[in-house]
Amino acid sequence: MADIAIQPVWQVLDGNGNPYPGAKATFYVSGTTTPLTVYTDVGLTVAHAVPVVANGNGVLPAIYFGGTAAKVVLTTSTGAAIGTVDPLPRSSATATGAAQISFAATAELPFLNVQDAIEGVQDNLDGSSSVYSKLLLAETTASAWLTRLDPSLNSLAGLSLVAGDVLYATAADTLQRLGIGTAGQLLRVNSGATAPEWAAHLTLSTSVATTSGTSIDFTTGIPASATRVTVMLAGVSTNGTANLLVQLGNGSFVTTGYTSAAHTSTNAPQSSTAGMLLTGGVSAALAYSPILTLIRITGNQWLGGLSGHAGANGALYGGGLISLGGALDRIRLTTTNGTDTFDAGAVNILVE
Repeated sequence: MADIAIQPVWQVLDGNGNPYPGAKATFYVSGTTTPLTVYTDVGLTVAHAVPVVANGNGVLPAIYFGGTAAKVVLTTSTGAAIGTVDPLPRSSATATGAAQISFAATAELPFLNVQDAIEGVQDNLDGSSSVYSKLLLAETTASAWLTRLDPSLNSLAGLSLVAGDVLYATAADTLQRLGIGTAGQLLRVNSGATAPEWAAHLTLSTSVATTSGTSIDFTTGIPASATRVTVMLAGVSTNGTANLLVQLGNGSFVTTGYTSAAHTSTNAPQSSTAGMLLTGGVSAALAYSPILTLIRITGNQWLGGLSGHAGANGALYGGGLISLGGALDRIRLTTTNGTDTFDAGAVNILVE
C-alpha cells in the first residue's frame, strides 16, 4: 500500500508568505542521512528525480513513498537551507478513516498509521510473546490461567483449586495450595514460621473429671502462638483443705517463681509462689467453681486473673504473674500440698 506525503508546506513559502520558486526537496530515511526514493505515482513505479523541484510558485508535486518513515530537507533553488521536517507527516493515498492518520512508530508498534497500530495492538492481544491479556481472559480454569500468565507457574497445573483456597510459596517460584478452613477459623503462621495454616480462634479442650488423683494435666492443644488460656473448674472438691493451684510450664511444669494471691468474701487473702492460687482457704466439704484467665502480656510472661464461686465461702477473687523460659505448652491443676485427692467436679481449658 502506497502512502502520500502531506507536508506541512505543500507550497514552500518564506517568512513573508512569498513562495520559493524552484524550491528543492530531498528525502531521507527518518532519523538518518540515508537517501529515500520517492515516487510520482501511487503504484510506486516511477521515481522522482533527486531532488524533487517545486514549480515557479513554490508548489511541490504529489510525492508517494512506501512504508518507510521519511525525513525531508527543503532548500532554495540555489541550495540555501529552508528547513527540515522529520518525521514527515504522511497519509495513505488509497485508504480511508484511521489508516489516513499518521502514527509515531515505536519498538513495540512499528507502524506509520493509526489503523495499522490498532491492528498491531490486537495482534499482541491475540498472542504475542509479551502481551497475554486476551488469552488470559479466555482461560477457563485457575491452573490454565496461571500457566498462561507465566510458564514458571507450571507447578500449579496439578493443583485442583476451589473457592476459598489460599496460594503460598514453599520455595522460590514454587506455589502450594492451602485449602479453605472451616467456619470460624483464622489464618495464622504455623509453629515453625514456614507456612500459613488455619486454626480455631477458640479451642475448647476435652473436659476432665476431677474425681480422683492429686493433679490433672493438659499437655496438648496449646500452640506456641496462644495468647489467652482460660482454666475453668466446675464443682471441684478434694478430700483435704489445701488450696487449689494452677501451674504453667514449657517442657516441664514450673513450680516456683509465681506471684499469686487469692481470697474469698469470707476469708483473708492467701498467697503462693508455687503456682496461681484458685482458692483462698478450702473446706473439704465445699465444691469450688473458679475461672482463671491467663493472658500473655509479652514474650512468655503470663498474667492470671481469678474470679468465681466458693460455695458457702462466697465469691473468689485473685490473680498472679509468672515468666516462663519458653512458650507455654502445658497447664496443671493441683493443690498447694500436692497430696490432697480430688473427689468431685470437672476441669477444662479454653485456648485462643
